Amino acid sequence: MKESYPRWEDLHVDCLVMVFQKIGVESLILGIPFVCKSWYRASLNPLCWRYLCLPAHFNPFMARFMDEYRVKKHKSGIGFVKLLVHRSQGSIAWIEIPHWCSELQGLESISDELDQHRKMKARVSEI
Repeated sequence: MKESYPRWEDLHVDCLVMVFQKIGVESLILGIPFVCKSWYRASLNPLCWRYLCLPAHFNPFMARFMDEYRVKKHKSGIGFVKLLVHRSQGSIAWIEIPHWCSELQGLESISDELDQHRKMKARVSEI
């Protein structure tokens, strides 16, 4: 008789999100979405993006990102972080930004984007 084990793709979304919160941005973007449909859907949950530690070496990471997602136009470091802020829907609680993304204007822009998401959430919750 063949034993049957639970399959990872059958895990409840909440469980997957809890696991995905603990992995790095690189795996969350370049690995998890390509495993199966349920993992892809779970990776879209804003809670997966609450704690972000960006890769120290941007260019190799960005080259792989562009290849995986078939992006033709190179994003700047700040543009990429804005993409992550958007993906988090303003739920970022902690973000570690390496030197390649530490220009003051860029950080202010990221902060403004987070504020906009939080204000939008506040307005929706008032309704």
